Amino acid sequence: MPSAPFPKCLVRISLVIFLLGSAASLHAAPGTTTENFLKIGLAPRPVSMGEAYVGLADDINSISYNPAGLAILRRQEVANVFNKYVEGIQQQYQAYAYPSDNWGAVGFSVNLLEVAPFSSYSADDQHAGEVSAQDLAVSAAYAIGFHDFALGAAGKYLSSRLDTVRAQGTAWDFGALWTPHWQFRCGAAVQNVGPDVRFIEEAFPLPLTGKIGLSFLEPLMAGDARITFTMDGTFPRDRRPFPSAGVEFMPVKFASVRAGYQGNQDAEMGLSVGAGVKLINLDFDWFSRFSYSEYPKWFPDIELDYAFVSLGDLGYVHRFGILARFGKPKRAQEEGHGPAEPDRRSIYDNK
Repeated sequence: MPSAPFPKCLVRISLVIFLLGSAASLHAAPGTTTENFLKIGLAPRPVSMGEAYVGLADDINSISYNPAGLAILRRQEVANVFNKYVEGIQQQYQAYAYPSDNWGAVGFSVNLLEVAPFSSYSADDQHAGEVSAQDLAVSAAYAIGFHDFALGAAGKYLSSRLDTVRAQGTAWDFGALWTPHWQFRCGAAVQNVGPDVRFIEEAFPLPLTGKIGLSFLEPLMAGDARITFTMDGTFPRDRRPFPSAGVEFMPVKFASVRAGYQGNQDAEMGLSVGAGVKLINLDFDWFSRFSYSEYPKWFPDIELDYAFVSLGDLGYVHRFGILARFGKPKRAQEEGHGPAEPDRRSIYDNK
């Protein structure tokens, strides 16, 4: 693939510097930001890879990690995730993405975190019954690709409730993705850009975060086996920067194992593991007697994913997710026009 002209490279580098600079320019002390449920990892695949996903962003999970990744989707995707978080807290996440042939891709997601009722106490330490809490984020995203480069943005409506007290706000995510070679990809994102959110009588800043990431795909000699390495640098508003890294090994087309590390020690997070199994896939050929490829191209692919994360003294977390790809694939783009880097998609995901 020919190298990008100097002006294009300069624009990309400037964009990364701007994104990271935006996140680093405003600081807040630890524990002073609001809507912190936005920091909790969502889908099993990126979570099991240490959330080092900004430089990969090749499926519907890009809505939450790097919205530019929507531009490289080939089919419609829908995801449903259940997260059994620490005791009394559970999270549900649903998302849908639609890539078009000509005008980019759109995505929508709902992130709901609920806290089971817990005891409350008055100012004089008297039991005052039970209260519950709930956080909600509803997102709409758009991305467009230019040759080997993609840009994306996502707007979010935020709502939080503690007993009868509510707070509302808005936030934005912005992302960029560059694929100079089918094996290599880099990305940058800034998340949770928006005004302070007022809760009762005091306003608190959002957990503004900047990220930059890389991914590298290496096909292996044995059949369809391949391995993907990812690495992110995260620059949060309310704590020191930290690194993350992940690996995904696919020994066969229909299964993968994953592992990752997140250096966010404030949350006592470290190693994570996970796995994925494709229950249905267009490339399956069962013992040469039944070929799934005989079905129409709009027939769905279905994948189950799982992630396990240890939170130290807080225990451990299980995440379960199902992802379906369906609908007629986008037309192949000619002469470099359209979404970022189609070659890697066909090799990596076999869509």
